[in-house]
Amino acid sequence: MPAAEYAQEIVCALCWQPFLPTPRVELLYADNCPVGVICPTCFNNPRQAADGARKHAAELVALAKQARDSVSRVGWLTMLQIAQTRAGYLQKLADRIEKLDAWQMK
Repeated sequence: MPAAEYAQEIVCALCWQPFLPTPRVELLYADNCPVGVICPTCFNNPRQAADGARKHAAELVALAKQARDSVSRVGWLTMLQIAQTRAGYLQKLADRIEKLDAWQMK
């Protein structure tokens, strides 16, 4: 069977959209630390990638807020704090990405 039949969707680290990886999957690094794999759409348009990261950040906080009645108060506060921290990281990353015309390749 061809390898394509075994392909499984993965989620873009910026826009959070699922996509089928190709043989050339791009791994995003920020400050020499891997952030995750990015989809072809984000790779081809850094400004759109920045918008996707901002949307992802807002969704993380919204999901944590929705969980308020589903977990203990301490668990919810911990989840909210983690979501807000990650969202802040994504916002700062989006600010940096937005200024790019193209990705810097290594």
